[in-house]
Amino acid sequence: MPLPLELVDEVVHHILDDAPPRNEDPDELGKCSKPNWNLIKSFTLTCRSFRQLGLASWFRQLFILSEEDLKVIDVYFPLLKSHWCRYLHCVQPASGKVFIWSLYGFQRIASLRVDWLHKNAILQDITGEEVIPFIDVHCPIKELDIRGVQYPSPMMIKALTNPFQHLVKLKLDLVRVWCGLCHTVTFVRLPNSAPKSFLYKGGIGLPIHYARALLTHHALEEVFLRLPDLGNGAPCPGLSGDCNDTLWVGECDRCMSLMYEDQQFLKGWVARKQGIVESGAGDRLVYKAPPCLQLVQWSFRDFDRDKELSDISDDEEEMEAEDDGDDDMQLLDPTYEEEDQHGDT
Repeated sequence: MPLPLELVDEVVHHILDDAPPRNEDPDELGKCSKPNWNLIKSFTLTCRSFRQLGLASWFRQLFILSEEDLKVIDVYFPLLKSHWCRYLHCVQPASGKVFIWSLYGFQRIASLRVDWLHKNAILQDITGEEVIPFIDVHCPIKELDIRGVQYPSPMMIKALTNPFQHLVKLKLDLVRVWCGLCHTVTFVRLPNSAPKSFLYKGGIGLPIHYARALLTHHALEEVFLRLPDLGNGAPCPGLSGDCNDTLWVGECDRCMSLMYEDQQFLKGWVARKQGIVESGAGDRLVYKAPPCLQLVQWSFRDFDRDKELSDISDDEEEMEAEDDGDDDMQLLDPTYEEEDQHGDT
């Protein structure tokens, strides 16, 4: 007696969910974190019903390297956008034009990851007009994971998040962060004695300008920020050991070491970061959080000086050309040769 298709479907899901990713580092930017296609290739060739089940499971997670690929999906797999895809992972290349990703037709995406490798600090086309990188967003995406942004100004954060007004969770894995004191994007250089992570509850914890950029996200509850810490930052009052009296939210070490010596300024600045308006002061630079924000967490990843410093010290240098070779759209092109393209054994 053959197994019910529902049970076969669960088995395929289990195999894909438990399989190791094809890359050693699933978090590597611009790389697919899915398992090897060969894992279920034979299964999809067994019969029409199994092929449908296999493809539906495979395309729950879609990895795309070009905006053009999104335009041909319906030709090959009419059900991919409307029924199959739950998680979309797209890559903005380091150079060339900024892609405009049309999510038209996607109805069930719950989570979106963007590897933003482009070097530009602002999103503009050649005419100087503002570029909105995501358009035709009709499904209520709840989780957004943005990685690799080199210059995360408040304007950039707003441009990347504004199309997704149903967000509940936002993850930002950045290279630099916004300093609310000097109004520039800078590297994190915390004192060696500083805490290794920061957790804020009750709506506080974002840079003031980031919070305002996210103010229209009425459903947003959690924000997670992850950055490299270059270390050896200047000593900062109120920031050592487990002490975080100054409520650090991205300020650069130079600004803190210079400006925090003024106790009156420091008191007012900490108050602003808690949304407190001092008597006689305007509220232009007072913290205003998205209405449902409950948690903000900052964490720091290891900084590989030999590998990363050369990349970030010369932002005009092109990334080395390499064959990503794992775009899901290879499956949609009937002319490609599987052995050469997948390169997996």
